[in-house]
Amino acid sequence: MHIVFLPAWYPHRNDDMEGLFVRKHALAVAAHHQVDVLFLKAEPGIKEPQFEHLVHGNLREHYIYYPRANNKALRILRFLGMFRSGFRHILQESGKPDLVHAHVLDGIGLMALWCNYRYHIPYVVTEHWSRYLRNDFKSEFHRLLAQWTAKKARRILPVSENLGKAMRKCGIHGSYRQVSNVVDDFFFQDIVPASISNCKTILHICCFDEAAKNNFGLLRTIKKLSETRSDFKLVMVGDGKDRAATQEYAEQLQLPQNTVVFVGKLQPPEIKRALDECSFSVLFSNYENQPVVICESLACGKPVVATQVGGIPELIDETNGITVPVQDETALYHSLNRMLDTYADYAPQAISRRAYAKFSFEEVGNQLDKIYLQTVNA
Repeated sequence: MHIVFLPAWYPHRNDDMEGLFVRKHALAVAAHHQVDVLFLKAEPGIKEPQFEHLVHGNLREHYIYYPRANNKALRILRFLGMFRSGFRHILQESGKPDLVHAHVLDGIGLMALWCNYRYHIPYVVTEHWSRYLRNDFKSEFHRLLAQWTAKKARRILPVSENLGKAMRKCGIHGSYRQVSNVVDDFFFQDIVPASISNCKTILHICCFDEAAKNNFGLLRTIKKLSETRSDFKLVMVGDGKDRAATQEYAEQLQLPQNTVVFVGKLQPPEIKRALDECSFSVLFSNYENQPVVICESLACGKPVVATQVGGIPELIDETNGITVPVQDETALYHSLNRMLDTYADYAPQAISRRAYAKFSFEEVGNQLDKIYLQTVNA
């Protein structure tokens, strides 16, 4: 089959990590089918559209960078014009696709709907957006557009069961099927038991967005933990708009030296090494869907301490970690204290095998292949 991916987010020349989870889905599908990805990016400072085409086996990526307009109406018109130009290029180069796979209903989902009306191409939608957990729509008209796009989709594919339930509560109805995010194959390799160390490493990987990740709450808990024991350190990995404020807050807490270490953004192979070297990972988020960092930690056989939000309770049980109520710093304190004493009791190989059956390229690719066949033959 010939599948066209329409992502709202995708790795690009200015940020190779943005939407990386979508590229992994595309690569999983490309093991079975020909995949074309059409990604549009409005950029300030350029005067003419710029086109880029990359090929990775059965995966072909088509980038259109175009001038960002200040006027909202003009931004919409430019987006529509660039989309039509890019989709026509795919039609001319590869022929009419069998299926369109949009990633998120908002905006780009409407383009999948347009392809359905204009070319009679069926479409499915993968949804990642946490806004449904907060019922956060710009307007009622915005909600109606999402409902109409979902209604016409052959399948809606949330990355967690919890997200699917939240979407239905928002009035987004359709034929649902949960499909997980993908973890790179190398995360499942060379699984080794956790080492017993005089200084245990708690690993925290996130984009530094305080409203979502509650890093300040985590740091307050680490401060309290440091008052009762000194056999650990917290390594914070990542970047984002609130990173500087988070580092400043850590300094204000006057933590013991080297209790908290900030290492910045890491590439996936570096994240694998960091997970291999840690004792366990932690995520104290206020809201989530299916955090890739938790999937990667489990793939490496490492237990997790995380909040009971979004799809996290679907991933964590007594065999691979501990969950705590959202914003409950007392529960987090006790859970971290317990995990520091028991992390070596978890079975890394069993944790990794279970993760492989859910997050591997092979498993997710096979799931999407079956969904596509059912969709096209319906």
